[in-house]
Amino acid sequence: MLEIMHQITHIPTLRAAYQRVLENGGCAGADGVSLKRFAFALQANLQDLSKSLAEQTYHPYPLLRFPVPKRQSTATVDRQLSNPSTVRVPKQKLLLY
Repeated sequence: MLEIMHQITHIPTLRAAYQRVLENGGCAGADGVSLKRFAFALQANLQDLSKSLAEQTYHPYPLLRFPVPKRQSTATVDRQLSNPSTVRVPKQKLLLY
């Protein structure tokens, strides 16, 4: 278990996970932080993220939901599209393993 936590909190692999998030694109999530804004202080953000993961104080923001019209037969209904916050880096990190 300690080895997994070390891998998750390791800055170079967090940076690789961030790169995957960046390649996927997207807009700011519920935290209001865009990928561009997160990148502005990338090293500090990754260090903060690593620390909060290591100390088990990391709590992700809820998903940002917004309606997207979807046509069904003769009516148009809204479906909810969910967008995660910019700190989806830990989730991508876990996908690397």
